[in-house]
Amino acid sequence: MRKAISIILISCSSCAQSGYIYYKHSVKKCIHNLEQVESWIHHDIEQGKVDPSIAEDYMIAITHTKISLMEKYKKYDK
Repeated sequence: MRKAISIILISCSSCAQSGYIYYKHSVKKCIHNLEQVESWIHHDIEQGKVDPSIAEDYMIAITHTKISLMEKYKKYDK
């Protein structure tokens, strides 16, 4: 899964947009980063910079990763 996220971050062509990526070991920050990548992907789709079918694959990977992180966060937040 780490490889998929790396590919998403590298292939995201509009990373220069506003928004912040955090470099911490915080689960909340990781979830925020994934949400930021999601917004970049949506922007790239709107701009015609990425094929929608490829973007869908990225979004599936992001969604599954977010769900896993949220479950992990809830587990340790108790």
